[in-house]
Amino acid sequence: MSKYEISNVKDLIRFVIPLFKEECDKFEIMSDFDSMNYFLYGGCKELANVINYFFPTSDFALKKDNSHIAISYNDVIYDAYDGMDEDELIRYGIPEDYYNKDSKDFEIFSKNDIDNNLTTDFGRNLIIQGKKVDEFIIYLLNNIPSIIIFDKNLSGDEYEKRVISYRYN
Repeated sequence: MSKYEISNVKDLIRFVIPLFKEECDKFEIMSDFDSMNYFLYGGCKELANVINYFFPTSDFALKKDNSHIAISYNDVIYDAYDGMDEDELIRYGIPEDYYNKDSKDFEIFSKNDIDNNLTTDFGRNLIIQGKKVDEFIIYLLNNIPSIIIFDKNLSGDEYEKRVISYRYN
C-alpha cells in the first residue's frame, strides 16, 4: 500500500479540515461551513495543537490583541485560512487582511509557554468520543495507515524516533 506523505503545514491543514468535517458529519455535529469556522472562531488553538504535534519544530503565534492563535513554522504564520485556496477565500468574501497574516501582528511562543501562561480561553470544549477536538484529530491521523506526516526540519534520528512515537502511542 502506498503512503500519502504530508510534509508541510499547509497540506496538513488541507487534510485536517475535511477530515474533521467528515467525522462531524458521522456524529451529526456540524455543517460544512461550521467545520471550517470551528478552527477560525474558537478552535484555533486546537488546530495549532494538531499542527504542533506533527510539526514539533513549529511554535505558537498569538495575535498581539490575543484574538487568535496560529502556528509559526519556518517563519511563516499558518491557520485554518491556509486550508482554503484563494478562489474559495474570495468566493466566501473573506477580507484579504484576515488571511494575509503579517508576522509583526503576532508574538511567538513555545507550546509550554502557551499552555502555562495563556490567559485567554481558546477552544470550544467540544468532546468527540471522549476526546477533546485536537486529541481526537491527532488520534484519527495516527490511525490512518495510508498517510505519513513528517516535519522536514527534523534530522534522521529525530525523524525516525518521531514517526515511531506518534504511530504507536
